[in-house]
Amino acid sequence: MAPSASTGQKVNLKGYKTLPHAIQLVTMMSGTSSASTLTIGDQNKKFKVSRALTWMVVICIPATFIAVTAGSAYRMYNKPIWAAGFPSRLPVVLMLGAYLAVVNLALGYLTLYLPQAPFAVWKALDDVGLRLIGLAVILISGPVLLSAQAWLHIIWACLLGVLIAAILAFCVCLARTYSK
Repeated sequence: MAPSASTGQKVNLKGYKTLPHAIQLVTMMSGTSSASTLTIGDQNKKFKVSRALTWMVVICIPATFIAVTAGSAYRMYNKPIWAAGFPSRLPVVLMLGAYLAVVNLALGYLTLYLPQAPFAVWKALDDVGLRLIGLAVILISGPVLLSAQAWLHIIWACLLGVLIAAILAFCVCLARTYSK
């Protein structure tokens, strides 16, 4: 056990050598050492994050993503210019909201139920899963929606489904590794 670079506290990761390769890769790429790291619970204590506020964020933000995209899909479906022969646009809009909601739910799950997980994992999911890939998904979904190619809509919706499955698989891996 070595002191953490940010808090000076000693934190022992639960069996680092037996961690799945994906989690080892995330902690290695984040620049933390293998022997010590800041946990999500330590980060929450450091910034005095309350569980009630976390619950409000976990409930409200994903629901907002779902509501906005569902409202957009409803509006697109009822407008003759958008719905004329292209109902394949609707899954693209709905899967976009679902991806953003699932990433936010995963971050909330890590915060609420896995406080002993490394904070580097939470930070990587936030930076890569939400900010980088989320922004790319939003920017690419615009031109895909504007195209009149049904095959492109279907492929993009399937790709978003694969991204959602990857986030869920990563959360299951973390839950199996760090649950009590």
